[in-house]
Amino acid sequence: MSDQAQVKRHPVIPSGAKFFQAGVHAHNVYVARPRYDDTLQDVLQPEYWRHHCGLMRADDFIEVLPEGSEWYARLLVLQADKFGARVKVLQHTSLSEQAVAKESASGFKADRNGRWWRVIRTADQSVVKGGLTEEAEALAWIAENTKA
Repeated sequence: MSDQAQVKRHPVIPSGAKFFQAGVHAHNVYVARPRYDDTLQDVLQPEYWRHHCGLMRADDFIEVLPEGSEWYARLLVLQADKFGARVKVLQHTSLSEQAVAKESASGFKADRNGRWWRVIRTADQSVVKGGLTEEAEALAWIAENTKA
């Protein structure tokens, strides 16, 4: 057996601009500032992007930070045409300081679902209380039901 046959090959990305280049040449990053009552579920609908999909192409990114800055999401554009854009969530974070603090301490979190707020158990992501009109109601429910 030759020495070449025993040498283990390590994968290496090929050289050339097709394989490795600065991001500004490969994709665009857009920033979207939706209305305060638009949810993550809203922005995941292809038709949500119909007024802007002419600018987008596959592999672009969209950073979403709604008015009020309650949450942040980073989306990857999978496909865009004249009717809308299919996107995938790469990152989603709640920015409400009250909700983050309560979630870490109690095992529950306040979450907006459309125009309603709900309480979710973080261990299994099940909804334990729904139909609340304000985040403060959800946080109050968490505080009341997690007292030691």
